[in-house]
Amino acid sequence: MSTHDFDRPSRSANTIFTSHDTSLLNHLNRDEVWLTEKQLDGSTRLGALAEFAGERVRKSQNLESAYLHGRFGALPQVDQTEFLRALGLIG
Repeated sequence: MSTHDFDRPSRSANTIFTSHDTSLLNHLNRDEVWLTEKQLDGSTRLGALAEFAGERVRKSQNLESAYLHGRFGALPQVDQTEFLRALGLIG
């Protein structure tokens, strides 16, 4: 693909981006949200929001709040002690 290809609009074009900003969840359509989750064996699972939720997600639902409360999984499993140590808050 040449850089010239980016100058022409396409009806089949897709844009993919990643973010750690959970506030963006409430600005995207439910079918535009995909989540990743690290598995115990070290692999990463990629799935649509609906797959993580296990049911249809209501349009009225606050996705950011639901995500931060663990409804969809895909939350990092952080060891609190190691996290505080990395921040230099404990020795």
